[in-house]
Amino acid sequence: MIEPSDLDALETALQDRDVTLFFSESPTNPYLRCVDVRRIARLCHAAGATVCIDSTFATPVNQARTHLNVQHSSCVPARQV
Repeated sequence: MIEPSDLDALETALQDRDVTLFFSESPTNPYLRCVDVRRIARLCHAAGATVCIDSTFATPVNQARTHLNVQHSSCVPARQV
């Protein structure tokens, strides 16, 4: 596990480990930190890893996975209620 906003740690993990999936929330819970989803996707795809972003707080309307080059995204509508 790494801090999602620590891109240096992500690059190291992608080089040193057999990473197949990157999963993060964006914005993160509970601190609402935003991560650079496009850059994460670019790094992960270059290493052959799949990217999944939980965009519950941002909602898919505000953080569309296709515009960010992310294969999978999730949103839990019950959190919005």
